[in-house]
Amino acid sequence: INFGAELEKYEVDGQGGRQFPAGAWSIDFLCLDRANGDFVVIELKRGKTSDATVGQVLRYMGWVAENLAKAGQKVRCIIISHEVDEALKY
Repeated sequence: INFGAELEKYEVDGQGGRQFPAGAWSIDFLCLDRANGDFVVIELKRGKTSDATVGQVLRYMGWVAENLAKAGQKVRCIIISHEVDEALKY
């Protein structure tokens, strides 16, 4: 998938970036941006999704920032969904 950036799955201690454990949750894909080393949280949703997904990815991003990111390393996200509702568009 072309995410608009050169991404690679994050791997540490034998744990790949797919279904990456993040506390009590798991991140669909945790990646690194090859251009700048920033973390990228990728959330996949089937069917139609809402703005509740934003809260979910913000929780993941906060966990990554607190537990994995080094000083100055940013965390961003990509939400992939078949369809989004009006609230998520805003």
